[in-house]
Amino acid sequence: MSHKTFFPKCGGGTFTQNSSCLIALFLLLMQLLPTQASAQIGSQCNEWAIEVCEAPLPYNTDAYGISAGCADNCYRVYYYFYLIKVGSQGNPQMEQSFTFTSLSLSGTLAVTPGDLSATGLGLSEVNVKESVSCSGDFPGLNNPGNPNSPILSYDATSNVFTYQVSSGDPTQPVLNWPVFGRLPLFVLAVDVFPNETVEPTGMAYSFTITNSSGSNPVTCNGVAQVCTNPLNFYKTIAQTTTSCNSSAGVPFFRIGDAVSAAAPGFPNRKKMPVWVYAPTSMNFSWDEADFLMSVATGQSMLTPTIETGLISADAVKVYSYPLGSGYRIYTHNIGTVSVQNGASAPNSLNTLFYIVFDGPQLESECAEATVAFTGHARLDGGDFICCKPLLGSANTASWGASNCVTDHCPEVTLRAVKNSTTQSNNCGSLLYFDLYISSTQNVNLTDVRCALKVKKNGTFSISAIETFSPFCSPSACISVTDISPDYLRVEYEATNLNLMLFSVGSPVLLATIALNTSDNGCLSGITFLDAVAQKNGAPDACLTSTQSGFSDTDPSDDACALGHIFQVSAETESGSTIGLWHYYINQFDPNYNNPSCEQTGISPDGQTISKCVCILPNTEQNVVLKKADNYLNGVSTFDLVLISRHILGIQPLTGFNILAADANMNGSVTTFDIVELRKLILGIYPSLPLANSWRFIDKDLKNAVQGSSNPFPLIHTPILGAGQPGNPNLIGGNQYLDITAPNWFANEEFDEFALPPTTNLNSKSEFVGFKVGDVNYSTIPSFNQHQTDDRAANVLTLGIKTVKGNAGESIEIPVFSLVQQSLVGWQIALGYDTNLLKIIGVRWPAEIPHRTMQDRGWHWSQPGELRILWFDGESTSALKSGTPLFFVQAELRQNLPNARDLLHSSSQNIPSEAYDSDMRTYSLQLEASDAAFLPVPTQPETQKKNVYRLSVYPNPAGAAFRLQVEASDACPVQLSIRDALGREVFNRSLDLGEGMNTLLSTQFPALSPGHYTVSLHTPASVETLRFVKQ
Repeated sequence: MSHKTFFPKCGGGTFTQNSSCLIALFLLLMQLLPTQASAQIGSQCNEWAIEVCEAPLPYNTDAYGISAGCADNCYRVYYYFYLIKVGSQGNPQMEQSFTFTSLSLSGTLAVTPGDLSATGLGLSEVNVKESVSCSGDFPGLNNPGNPNSPILSYDATSNVFTYQVSSGDPTQPVLNWPVFGRLPLFVLAVDVFPNETVEPTGMAYSFTITNSSGSNPVTCNGVAQVCTNPLNFYKTIAQTTTSCNSSAGVPFFRIGDAVSAAAPGFPNRKKMPVWVYAPTSMNFSWDEADFLMSVATGQSMLTPTIETGLISADAVKVYSYPLGSGYRIYTHNIGTVSVQNGASAPNSLNTLFYIVFDGPQLESECAEATVAFTGHARLDGGDFICCKPLLGSANTASWGASNCVTDHCPEVTLRAVKNSTTQSNNCGSLLYFDLYISSTQNVNLTDVRCALKVKKNGTFSISAIETFSPFCSPSACISVTDISPDYLRVEYEATNLNLMLFSVGSPVLLATIALNTSDNGCLSGITFLDAVAQKNGAPDACLTSTQSGFSDTDPSDDACALGHIFQVSAETESGSTIGLWHYYINQFDPNYNNPSCEQTGISPDGQTISKCVCILPNTEQNVVLKKADNYLNGVSTFDLVLISRHILGIQPLTGFNILAADANMNGSVTTFDIVELRKLILGIYPSLPLANSWRFIDKDLKNAVQGSSNPFPLIHTPILGAGQPGNPNLIGGNQYLDITAPNWFANEEFDEFALPPTTNLNSKSEFVGFKVGDVNYSTIPSFNQHQTDDRAANVLTLGIKTVKGNAGESIEIPVFSLVQQSLVGWQIALGYDTNLLKIIGVRWPAEIPHRTMQDRGWHWSQPGELRILWFDGESTSALKSGTPLFFVQAELRQNLPNARDLLHSSSQNIPSEAYDSDMRTYSLQLEASDAAFLPVPTQPETQKKNVYRLSVYPNPAGAAFRLQVEASDACPVQLSIRDALGREVFNRSLDLGEGMNTLLSTQFPALSPGHYTVSLHTPASVETLRFVKQ
C-alpha cells in the first residue's frame, strides 16, 4: 500500500487565510521531521548540577512561589539546596526543562562537639519536620498526598540525610521540572546543640536524565557544589548567656527530691521531678526548650526512663555516657509549654517530666544516683527570646536502706537456662527453665534468694505439679507474678541450707520452674533482678554473679510451644469497638497451601480475639477482616451532600472520610459514588455491588491517613501496568485477591501480614475500620443488625392532605412544608397499606433542582414502603411555608368514603430527616393539614438520570496513560479524539458496561505531543475532556 502525503495549497487568499495556511503547513512539516530531530536529550551530565549554600540565593519566585524560608536562630541553622542549569543559574528568566526518572542526594552531617566531657557525644542533628516547614511548595517535600513528592529522611545513628525523588506512577515514570536558572530543591534544617559545630559533608548526588518518552536514559553522578566560602559552611550556635527574665516571671529549673513509686515487680522504683519554680504566682510559657542533665552513678544502675509531664517523654533522650559511668539526659522540646508558678513544690502544673529510676541492677544492692544540670539550657518563644533559665543544684536518689547488701561474692554464679524437656506441639503447652548455682571456689551456703524478670508473649501461670526444687516446697519458695502484659516476676528463696559447692563440681540445680501457657506463649528473655547468697559463718549476705541463657535480643534462645497465639483487634478511627466482624487467617493467598493452618471466625462483640495458629518458619501468614452487614448504618442523604461538596471543592473531605466516600472501590471519589449510595438509600440496592459495608486497614497507617487529602496511595500496593500508585512499603494490600480491571481497588479488606515467620516478633494484628458511605461519623459501630437511631435533635413537620374516593380512582397526595425553611437535602421513607393504595409514581415541583450535583429520586424499596430523596450539593433552596416537596401519584384500591391519612413516616430502615444550610439535621414528621399549599409548576419523574464521567490519568499524559469512563448504566457510545487543529485522530464505537470502563494507551494510535480533546457521545449528552500528551 503506497503512502501519500497531501500538502495544503497556499497563496491566492487574504493575508489571514495565507497565514493560517502557512501555520498549518509548518505544523505538518514538524510532524514529518525525523524523530531524532526533536526527541534527543537536550541535557548532558555537565549541564546540570546541585549546589548547596549556607544562605538563600535569588530564584524565580513567580515560577516556584515564595518559600517559607528560615533564618538561622537560637536553635538551628539552615542550608539551601538548588538544582542549577550550569552557566544559567544567575538568569531566573531563562526556562530549561529537567527531564528525568530519578534523582537522589545523600550526605552526612558532621558534628564536632564543643564540650565532649559534658555531652559524651554530639547532639546536633537534622530536623526533618523543620526542613519540610522551611522548604517551598515546588517540588515540595514529604507530601504523602503526592506520589511524585521528594522524600527527605535522616538516620540519627549514622547522621546520614537522603533526598530522593522518582515518579510514583509506574505508567508515567518520567518527571519534567521547569528550571529557571536555579530551582530550590529543599532547605536542610539542623538543630545545633550549644557550642557544637556542624557541616553537611560528602554530599553525593545521582540523577538519570532522559527524553519525554523515557528513552535514551543517561545517569549522572557528582558531588554537590558549595556555592559560598567554604569557611561559612561551618556553623555553630553559642550557648546563650542572656538570662531569662520577663514580666511573666523568671523561670528557675529545679531537680526535685526522689520519691518512692514502687510498682508490681519494681519495689525499688523512684521518681525524681524536673520542675520549674518562680517566686511569683504569674504564668509564663515558651515555644522551644532544650537542656542537658547528667546522671552520675557509682554502681551498675538500670537505665533511667522518662515519664511525661508538661513535656512529652518522646522529647527526652536518655543515653549512656560513653566517657565514664552514668547517663546523660538531653531534652529538646518543640511546642508550647505553659507553666503555672507560685507553688513551692513540684506539681502537675509546673513539672516538666519525671526521671524514673528502678534502682541498681540487683535490688538488694546499695546505690545512689546524682542528677545535675550541665549548664547547657535555652528557652525561646512565648514570653522569652533566646535566653538561659536559672538552673538549680544537683539532687541525689539513694537506695541505702538497712537491709541493702554491700558485700560481693563473684565466685558464686546463679544461672537461668533452658530445660531439655520436650515441648508439646499443641496450644496450652508447659514451658520450663532451670535455675542453677555454681562456684569457682569451695563454699558452703545456708541461704539463696533471687528474683528474675521474664519477658514473655502470652498468658502464663506456675504449674504446681511440674515445678520442682530439691531444697524446698515449690509452693513455699517459688512465686510467679504478672507485672505487665510483657513480663513476669519469678522469685526463689531457700533457707536453712547446707549446700556445699565445689570448684571442680558440676552446677547444682536449685529449681525447675514450669509455666503453663494457656494461649501458646513464648519465653523470650530472662534478666536477674536480684541474686543474694549467705555463706555459712559469714556475718553478712553477698551479691552473687548472674548469667542468663535467655537474651532479650536474641530470638534463637527463645522457648516457645510449637503453636503460637495470635491476637486480632479492630476499632474505629476514634477508638470505638466495632461489632460483629469476621476474620480470615490464611484464606486469601493462592500461593499458600496448608488447609490445616487456615482459620476463620467471628468476633460477636468486637473484642480482641486470640487464636492458636501454626508456626511456619520463613513463611508469611495473612489475616483479613470483613464486615458486610447493615449497609445503611450511618449512610444518609446528608452524606451525598457532603460528597458533592467535596467533588466541587466547596468543602473538601480528608482522611478516612475520603476513603469512606469511595463506594465503587476504584480509588477515587466521583459522581458515580453518589449514584451508588443514592441507590442504596432508595433501596434499589440491598447492598453495595463492589464494597462491603465496612473496610479495614492496618492500624499502622492510621496517622498517615488522618488529614490526608489523598489517602488512597497510602493504603494500597502499587499495581504495575495499571497506573495505580500505591505505598511501596506495603507487602500486603490487594495483591492476593482475584481483582480484575477496572476495579483495581475493589479490595474491601486489607491483608495485614502481621503473623511473623519467627515467634519472637509481633503477635498482634490491629486494624482500623471505617463505614463505607458515612462521611460525617454518624455510624454506630456497635450495631449488629438493621437498626436506626434518632440522630436529629430538631423536628421539621411536613403537611400532608387527607384523601377520600372510590376504588380505581387516581389520586395525588401532596407533601409540603408547613414552615419557611432553607434546606440542602432530605430523605423520607413513606409507609402505606398496599390493600388501600397502589403507588404509580412521584411528581416533582420544577423548583426542586435537578442538575449534576443536585439529584432527586424515588423507589419502591419493598411492598408498603416508598423512599424519596433530594439533595443539592451546590446551593441552598429556600422553601416558603406551603411549598410542595413532591406529589405522590397513586390509585385507590378500596372505597374511602371518609377522608383519612394514607401515608405515614416509616423509619425502620432509614431515618426520615432533612438538612439545612448549616448542616443541622431535622427529623421529618408528617401531619395531616388543611393548609393551602403554593401552586408550583411540576415535573413528573419519567426516567432516571444517566451519569457519565470522563477522566485521563495522568494528565498531562506520558507514553503510558489510561482513559476512564464511569457509567451509571450500560449503553452504546461513540468516543472520538481530536488534536489542537481539530483533526480527528481516533473514533470508535464502544459498548459501555455499568461502572468503570478503562481504555489503556495501547488501545489508541500513537499520539504526538500536544493538546487533545476527547468527546463521548452518549444517548443523553456529549461529555468532553481536554488533556495534554507530553
